Amino acid sequence: MRAGGMGEEAQEAARLKDLLPASWRMETQVSPRAEHPAAIASTPLLPWQRTCRVSLNFKKWVQFAPVQRELLFLREVAWRQQTRWLQVGPLQGVLGFGALVAIVEGTQVDLTGIAGGALLVLVAGNQLWRRQRSVAMEFAADQEAIAVARKRGYTEAAAVQALLSALEEAWRLEGRRGPSFTEATRMQALRAQLGGETPPIGTATVWE
Repeated sequence: MRAGGMGEEAQEAARLKDLLPASWRMETQVSPRAEHPAAIASTPLLPWQRTCRVSLNFKKWVQFAPVQRELLFLREVAWRQQTRWLQVGPLQGVLGFGALVAIVEGTQVDLTGIAGGALLVLVAGNQLWRRQRSVAMEFAADQEAIAVARKRGYTEAAAVQALLSALEEAWRLEGRRGPSFTEATRMQALRAQLGGETPPIGTATVWE
């Protein structure tokens, strides 16, 4: 696929979306974004924005091997699904309770109650924001992408290798001096998952 052709970009977007589970596919939109410095980027799933918009810089995107593209895409969507704000959990419960308290007390003009509710919202929101950017959440998204890839015919080793090699190449294509701390930690974990072996991407066995 050459960069630039709108038809080819649409075909690539459709091909990538076909890899997704049906529930993810309904919430994912893929579009080109030539000015973005990263090969792939996305928007979060929020209560008022239920669609994850994945942007691809096709000039950089096509420099990855097809298997690398697939794992990068699956991983990006998996990360957004892992960090969605509407998942049921303790922090979301506290966030909702705090908002409810603030609203109820606001109708009664109780400044102390409003302040207490607002504080709960602030604390829970901050904790949720930090958790979504934790290394553990990054690892979970990697494993979720690998699990989806296995359902699409990849062996586990091939999926891990494709994602690892894509991460190793991404920072170079984006003109960065090196990988971020989180990327380096993820790569270390993926190498460990492979047993320390990192064969060239061209020699990996992709399909079972």
